[in-house]
Amino acid sequence: MRFTPTGWLGKKQHKLVLAGWSERLDGNSWAAIRILAIGAAFLVWIPLQTFATSMTTRLVLLGILMVVGVFGPEARLGGAIAKRRKEIERQLPDVIDLLVISVEAGLGFDAALGRVVQNVPGELSREFQRTLQETRVGVSRVDALRSLAERTDVADLNTFVLALIQADQFGVSIARVLRVQAEEMRIRRRQRAQEKAFGAPVKLVFPLMFFILPALFVVIIGPAGISIYDTLIGSGGAL
Repeated sequence: MRFTPTGWLGKKQHKLVLAGWSERLDGNSWAAIRILAIGAAFLVWIPLQTFATSMTTRLVLLGILMVVGVFGPEARLGGAIAKRRKEIERQLPDVIDLLVISVEAGLGFDAALGRVVQNVPGELSREFQRTLQETRVGVSRVDALRSLAERTDVADLNTFVLALIQADQFGVSIARVLRVQAEEMRIRRRQRAQEKAFGAPVKLVFPLMFFILPALFVVIIGPAGISIYDTLIGSGGAL
């Protein structure tokens, strides 16, 4: 901790929360993992460098392993954060629909959240369960919802939480807010699907240019090229 930059542990702790790893790791443990990863990379290099034929090859191999040791854990953490965000983003529209049905059926908001926790597995349900636990121990609903937004950092969920906080503060009907949010989430999901569909042709350009078209050229032009070559060789031999 003495050699750790100021604020580094807090930032890593927040990232561990975003990745859903905070129950198993803290900032100090993550710092230890980073150091162990670098040490493991060096230990792997010791036997591998004996197969290198030159000092340059050994240094390049050491550099590659050091890069893996330094940035590998961070890449793994970033991937876990992105995966968790996508899962929450994917589950949110369906969860809001279930909340709308439950609230319109006569349940209170907390009871509707409990129904979601019981029937919908996943990261979002676990976060809702933690929110319910906070409210049961005396935390206000507004503070619990704000903590939920901080633990997830998903744009759609942040918008949903903000709408719920405003409804709680101004006395707006929760059922009406949930209904509006459900409609907006469906629109956003449709827009995301359309965006991915529009981006598909661009992603196909690279494999089309470097893999599919060359194979087509070989199949189509290859026989003609062979025939022309045989004709020219035959004509040259006749001459």
